[in-house]
Amino acid sequence: MNSSKQFRLFPIIVVCIFFIQTAQAQQPAPPTNARAAALKAHEAELIYPIINGGTNTGVFPVTDVSFPFAHKGKCKLVFDLGQMAEKGKVNEGLEEVIRIINLHGAAGVKKENLDAYVVFHGPAVASFLDDDLFNKQFQVNNPNLPLIKQLQDAGVKLVVCGQTVGLRNMKLESLPDGTMKSYSARTAVSDLVQRGYMKYEIVE
Repeated sequence: MNSSKQFRLFPIIVVCIFFIQTAQAQQPAPPTNARAAALKAHEAELIYPIINGGTNTGVFPVTDVSFPFAHKGKCKLVFDLGQMAEKGKVNEGLEEVIRIINLHGAAGVKKENLDAYVVFHGPAVASFLDDDLFNKQFQVNNPNLPLIKQLQDAGVKLVVCGQTVGLRNMKLESLPDGTMKSYSARTAVSDLVQRGYMKYEIVE
């Protein structure tokens, strides 16, 4: 194509791009957290079979289930948590971990049969810091610690990514008591999956 044809096409391309961008801008944005809004609307009806971590961890009761949770024995779950939180706020990924645990409880899994791990890494690690370090970063105490304690009280094990710890010059002592350090989050998750754990990936 010669330069004169390119010159004539250029304004047409610009106009097309303008109309496409305008049309996209006029489209209504999807709700950012429709489920949270629905949970809030039904707050009085929600149940918390294993952990009560607030509205976002609640479960809507379902009756007349025609496809019940049939697995018996240990319910083996691993949560791959890499989601960061808004500054100084509860990590929505952590709430989702608890909600999934509550869903299993509501479906019939007893607390003593829950065998679960939370493998956390990357930006999610900040949500597990003690109040001292969290305060230095966000100027408030860590709002996630009560949820983490409830997880541990329910028997959920915590595993931190060794790569994240090393690259960020962190100390295991700054994380909740009992936290285990793996070589990496990826190897921890693949190990648990190969040992029969159901994987849930909790990332943005």
